[in-house]
Amino acid sequence: MPTFELSTRQLDAGIEDATQRIVGHARDSFLAFVKFVTPEFRVNWHHRVIGRHLDRFVRGEIPRLMVFLQPQIGKSELVSRHLPAYLFGRDPDHRVIAATYGDSFASLFNLDVQRIMDSERYRMAFPVVRLAEGSDEGRWMRNSSTFDVVGRRGRYHSVGVGGSLTGRTGNTLIIDDFLKNAEEANSALFRDRLFRWYATVARTRLKASALGPPKVLLTMTRWHEDDPAARILAVAKANPSLPQWTVLSFPAVREDMSDPLDPRKVGEPLWPEMCPMSELEEVRATDPRSYYSLYQQRPSPEEGTIVKRNWWRHYREAPECDLYLQSWDLTFKDSKGSDFVCGGVWGRKGANSYLLDIVHDRLSFTDSIHRLQSLSQRWPKAGAKLVEEAANGAALIDTLRNKVPGLIPVRPRGSKENRLRAVAHQIEAGNVHLPDPETCPWVRDFIEEFAVFPNGKHDDRVDMTTQALQRFSEMPAMNWSPVSITAPSKWIR
Repeated sequence: MPTFELSTRQLDAGIEDATQRIVGHARDSFLAFVKFVTPEFRVNWHHRVIGRHLDRFVRGEIPRLMVFLQPQIGKSELVSRHLPAYLFGRDPDHRVIAATYGDSFASLFNLDVQRIMDSERYRMAFPVVRLAEGSDEGRWMRNSSTFDVVGRRGRYHSVGVGGSLTGRTGNTLIIDDFLKNAEEANSALFRDRLFRWYATVARTRLKASALGPPKVLLTMTRWHEDDPAARILAVAKANPSLPQWTVLSFPAVREDMSDPLDPRKVGEPLWPEMCPMSELEEVRATDPRSYYSLYQQRPSPEEGTIVKRNWWRHYREAPECDLYLQSWDLTFKDSKGSDFVCGGVWGRKGANSYLLDIVHDRLSFTDSIHRLQSLSQRWPKAGAKLVEEAANGAALIDTLRNKVPGLIPVRPRGSKENRLRAVAHQIEAGNVHLPDPETCPWVRDFIEEFAVFPNGKHDDRVDMTTQALQRFSEMPAMNWSPVSITAPSKWIR
């Protein structure tokens, strides 16, 4: 049997060829560059999507890019630390202006970029790009706010958002988090100042380069519905002739199937190894508003658009009610997907309405039938069962008409917003009672859905509730003598 022996020279040549292929790939692909200069960097699927978009950003194909992600998930590592170094490798004459909240934080990013560019691996990828060293002092700048590419026109300048850029020019503007915390985000004066700084200072310092038109990259966690990103997007939308933005926004937990770039199933976390579902559930239970803004990238007004958060009343034990009914909002799908099915048992005592039990889940048509039957068995007094005719409502009624009594088709009148406004006065007056969120944490999500409506991802709980309250409003209030308090309801979570 023939044997093959490789000489040391052949082995060395093979290693050299492999190394050159890896180095060549690092020069041509941003994410390959990140992995080459920082081998310990852990790559998740969202990094790959961002990496592909940053390749297009560098080439000038998408000169306006926004990236919205939850905290501590790797966005700054890519955008603020590695991207400037890669830009200088692709164009040593490039000029980068990098901003974040606070001068000290901006300086830290600056030093991180320098450390990458000083590394041996970076010099393997881009051997002609170097920063000032001992003998270069006095001729080329290198400090914690500005550094030059030796022998070329390339320059990096870091600044705290809102800081001076007098005399500075750039080809790429990178802003990593306009806002530091909720206090800044909730200040209209502060948000105004940041937007004016972007529009009248930072944006005006840009010009084209060898890598194409002037580029702007904003990466941030959404703190407020009126943050600078929202204003910038609104300006572009109102002026189609302006450069339009490409937006990458990945929620911590996938809520629907609308984004083809997101490979997850509905309900899956973004990066479970770094931020498991248990941690996200704790955040959501503790502070739903922060969860939906910082983690789901869907900030909502503090006071709510139609229904304010503090309008709701809560009970620990439900009274024996005068009237009972069920209200159902079904999905269009015939399988478990991104849409929720919501069914609720409501009771009315005098002028007050009580949510007594709820089903809220992603259900197939068959599962919806089983859950309605189960709820009906638990609440025999809820004889009227309101089912919205839209979606699978009509089919469910046809299927159960001879098995479950009291199924009433409801054809909605007017828009969803108008239907909620028609019953909002009941909530504002304190006549609508939900379970105590201390014992039923899901109530916080329920309230949040109303607060973000009509701009939220889902409105099934809104539809279910308005349908029930509208039905109650069409009935006369009943004055019954006080009755004993019953045991608390058992909840479907």
